Order: sequence, then C-alpha cells, then structure tokens
Amino acid sequence: MQTQPSEVNVLVVDDEPNNLLAYEVMSQGLDVNLVRAGSGAEALRYLIAHEAAVIFMDVNMPDMDGFETSALIRQRDQLRTTPMIFVTAAFRDDVSKIRGYAAGAVDYLEKPVVAEIFRSKVAVFAELFKKTEEVKNQALLIVEAQRQEHEKHHAEERLRWEAERLRADLATGKKHAEHLERNAEDIRQLNEALTRQNVNLEQTNRKLTEVNKEKEMFVYVAAHDLKSPLRAIDNLAQWIEDDVGETLADNSRQHFRTLRQRVNRLDALLDGLLEYSRVGRVQTEPEEIDTGALVKEIVALINVPELFTISVAPDLPKLHTPRVPLQLVFLNLIVNAIKHHNRRDGCVEVSARADGAMFEFTVADDGPGIAPQFHERIFGMFQTLKPRDQVEGIGMGLALVKKTVENHGGKISVESEVGRGTRFRFTWRR
Repeated sequence: MQTQPSEVNVLVVDDEPNNLLAYEVMSQGLDVNLVRAGSGAEALRYLIAHEAAVIFMDVNMPDMDGFETSALIRQRDQLRTTPMIFVTAAFRDDVSKIRGYAAGAVDYLEKPVVAEIFRSKVAVFAELFKKTEEVKNQALLIVEAQRQEHEKHHAEERLRWEAERLRADLATGKKHAEHLERNAEDIRQLNEALTRQNVNLEQTNRKLTEVNKEKEMFVYVAAHDLKSPLRAIDNLAQWIEDDVGETLADNSRQHFRTLRQRVNRLDALLDGLLEYSRVGRVQTEPEEIDTGALVKEIVALINVPELFTISVAPDLPKLHTPRVPLQLVFLNLIVNAIKHHNRRDGCVEVSARADGAMFEFTVADDGPGIAPQFHERIFGMFQTLKPRDQVEGIGMGLALVKKTVENHGGKISVESEVGRGTRFRFTWRR
C-alpha cells in the first residue's frame, strides 16, 4: 500500500487583511501552504474538511474572538491535538497567558510579529506534522501488512483444510469404489444365479405345461370312454326293471332306483370333467355380448322355483368376449344360488361395476351363507358342503367357474357369513 505525502497547511486567522498579507510575505520560501481566514467562523468552515500543521490565531477579533474559536475547534476529536499559537498585543501578564494556554494554545506571539520567529515556529511545526504523517503512514502500512499476513495465513489454512478434505474424499471415494466393485461382483453373481433359476423355471414350466396337457387329455379320454359303459349300465338296469315288472320286490325296486341315480350322478361327474378339461383348450371367437340379455337368457333356460326372485341390474355392460365361457360362469353361479338356498322365496341379484380395464360382476343371494373356513375349499374339485344324498351335485361347479374366470384374466372371490347370504364377485376383461 503506497500513501501520498500530505500537504502541509498552515492556517492563520486574523480579521485584519494587512496582517494576513504580512503572514503570506513572511512564509515565502517555506515548503508550506499558507491558508488565510478572516474570522473564526471562516476558520471553522475550513477545518471541517482540511487538516492544519499549526494554527496562528488572533485573539482580538469581532463577533468571535480567539478564545471562543479555539474552544469550538477543540470540540472536534480530530482537531484536539492540532497545535495552536495565539497572536495578540492585548495581554502581557502571566494571568492572560494562562488563560490562553487553557483555551488550547501551545505557544503565543506578540504583535508586531517578528518574521524570523514566525518562520522558525512554522518550520518546526511543519516538520513535526510531516513526521507525524510519516508515523501514521507507517502505522497504516503495518496494519495493511498485518491484514495481508492474516489473509495469507487464512488462505493457507483454507488450502490446507481443502487439501485434507480432498485427501479424505479421495480415500472415501476409493472405499466407495471398492464397495461398488464388490457390489457389482455380487450383483453379477446374483444375475447369473437368477439366470440359472429362470432357465430352470422355464424348463419346469414347460414340463408342467406338458404334464397338465397330458392330464387334461387323460381326463378327457377317460371321461369320454367311461360314458359308454355307464349308458349301457343305465339301459340294462331299465330293461331288467321293465322285464320283471310287478314281480320285482319293493326293496329290489328301490335298489334299482338307487343304482340309476348313482349312474346318473357319475354321468354328470363325467360331463363336469369333460367341461373342466375343455377350459383353456377350446377357444371360441369373441363377439359383442350384452351381459344383461345373456343373464336373462340363462334365467329363462333354468328351472326357477315359483316364489324365487332373480333380479338383474339394468346397467349391466356390453363386452367384446367369447360367449360360452361367460355364459358358463353366470349359469353355475345362479344355479348354485338357487340349489343351495334354504327358502322357496329366495332372491338372487346380479350387478356389475367398472374396475379399470375390467368389469366386476356380483352374484348375490340371501341364502344360508357359507362359514369363512370354507371360503377356499368351495373352489376345489369335488367339494360340497352337504352330503350328496341331500343336495344333487358333483362339487365341480365352482372349480369350473374359477378356472374359466382365471383363464380369461380375471379373479373370483366370495364374501359370506352363516345366516347372511353369499356374494360372489368375479372380474372380466372389457
């Protein structure tokens, strides 16, 4: 930091222009800037913005004398130490001089002012001012050097801290890289294991598909082949009963009726197996189906008890889907609701609601209900909740319904409690 040397100002305050001119003459040749003020107020205005190496103050001035002007100057902090020399011919006794010193004077001159004395005092205070300014500049340079040193130290500390942090980050990054490398290796091994598992699953799925196809084909062939001897047994029993006629004992006649009932039940079981094996194998073309009309057609075909009520919601949707599978689902659910109802005046309600890309259909009844522990069991094959002697059936209806619904991308569930009816819900693609 470079500082410019301050100009040495010498302020002379006197209300007499001749005296001010005399001061100017006496200061010629001195390396100072002589500033003239014709009153105390003018001196104060100058000192607001400027410094002075020394002030020569005339004591006897109108309006504001030297003592008053000196007191006002000393009120400013930056002017408290400015040297001030009183110039007067008015006091020569010690009391007056003491008053002058008390007002802030460091010395005094008597009028008329002797040029040599004036020049000597100006030279001394000018030199003192220069030395003081040099000391101030040196102090500023020291402060600036200390500030720069502090900033340098701070910068060095920050660089050291940044370097430490960078080293720590590099170490952490290295650890992370090693960890990521280990993770990558673990992921690679997991991917290889998953690939092997997927291959095994695909092979297993292919085997299961083949086994299911073979099983379904076996069921189809077995059921188809068993129906012929069953029809022969039924016909033979009927012929024997017709030939014997009235001579057949009552218990023997009952045995023949039981035989034919069991044959018919077995025939129905084989029909169910055939139908179950066809699900997923026999594909039919989709068509526009009005599900409300479809349900009404089903109701018209089945034997509905006289007091029984089947309510079909008016807002059942239209679907683009194969007819037979959906017809089979509605038929089984409605027939089951009627067959297992405990009253002749029961009620079945069929409704639907939109569910995203699906429609959810509901077939609800007010029958005896199903205990929660049987909700999963009823969808199994050959499952009935009552003895077959009490309810005619083979226990394949709901299994057939579940397989058909799932084969068309839907799901089926049951909501029921004993004594509160049953509600079957299934979803079907739009």
